Amino acid sequence: MNLANAYIALKGNSSPSNYQQYNNWDSNQKVVFHQQLYWGFANAAVQARIDGDLNVSATSDPEIKQRWFAIGISNNYGPIWTPCEQWVSSMGRDKYLYTIYNECAEAGSAQLQICRTWATNNKWFYTPGTNYMVKQILGM
Repeated sequence: MNLANAYIALKGNSSPSNYQQYNNWDSNQKVVFHQQLYWGFANAAVQARIDGDLNVSATSDPEIKQRWFAIGISNNYGPIWTPCEQWVSSMGRDKYLYTIYNECAEAGSAQLQICRTWATNNKWFYTPGTNYMVKQILGM
């Protein structure tokens, strides 16, 4: 949590001196870091700094993707849109999709429209139950 709070305090203007410790953490520790970013209201500038330092947008860890992309949707952070679309189009696990689509619904406006397009494009890929859940979340 300290690293996340340090990034937030620096407001994206610089990186904490110990930022590379993130690379030595296991998935659970990284989840805590990302949850703190979310709860600490990291903005797009902070997210861009973290992405520049740690390349989080390219992670293969679904637990991190779920949180990182949700933060990016909330911030309308452009670099997450393509990898997020690819991810929601390649897996159909409700656990992960719920978080992403729910964040789109909460963000509203342009983010909501983007996610409605994703849902429509993936209607044949998602199971009927997943389709129902996504449509309910997005008000479709």
